[in-house]
Amino acid sequence: MPPLRLETLRLERAGALATLVLDSPPVNAFGPAMQRDLERALDEVEADPGVRVLRFESANPEYFVAHYDLEAILAEADGEPRTAPGGFNRLMARLRQLAAVTVAKVAGAARGGGCELLLALDMRFASRQRAVFAFPEAALGILAAGGGTQRLPATIGRARALEMLLGCEDVAADLADRYGLVNRALDDAELDAHVDGLCARIAAQPPRALALTKLAAGIATGEEGSGEALEALLLDLLKTDPEARRRMLDFIAAGGQTAAGERDFADLLELRGGEGQLG
Repeated sequence: MPPLRLETLRLERAGALATLVLDSPPVNAFGPAMQRDLERALDEVEADPGVRVLRFESANPEYFVAHYDLEAILAEADGEPRTAPGGFNRLMARLRQLAAVTVAKVAGAARGGGCELLLALDMRFASRQRAVFAFPEAALGILAAGGGTQRLPATIGRARALEMLLGCEDVAADLADRYGLVNRALDDAELDAHVDGLCARIAAQPPRALALTKLAAGIATGEEGSGEALEALLLDLLKTDPEARRRMLDFIAAGGQTAAGERDFADLLELRGGEGQLG
């Protein structure tokens, strides 16, 4: 995968590890441009089966993502109220269901949409000295609608989630660690080595083991889309089964996909025993 340079981020590749560097001065606000860039970056990652780990980090030492772009929110205020998830929500769901393992290294502030981006990833590691986390939306008269009100309670519990969602204060890395918002808080001197080492170990594992482990964990926690992913997996397994293939071919041969055959659909499915018949 050649380096992909976009307006608000960079996508770099080293073997099975891809790194997405957020780089949108001055504060890495997440807006339409970053959303488009991230969608393009994920297109690249999903098109390359060699990518097993996607690491997120920021080029700005002070900000991972400051928050969602408020000007973009205000620009949408005159539209009709939505009754389905918006583009940012769909992008977060796509991240959550990515086959590659997603890992974040947070060495600055992550607030609002930045925290929602982190919650869509598999693992999060934070600088003890520099990382802070917050949901300021309620203080602005809105709410964390990019998955924050859904994934945060599932991650840290309802009471602690409401403390963050309604209190709107910065949470330091050590407290985020205790709450379970991040996997662990590490000193700056340890953060890079820990995240790099973990990503290298994960990238060395067989891709099918990684994808199926993620799927199993998603089913265990009721992750949205996990049931559908399991359906797809089971169908892929069954449609290569010799007995299933024979039955489908017999059904086609018996006229199952013709107008006349479809009118006798139930009878065709109940055929047993003879040559060219089902069963």
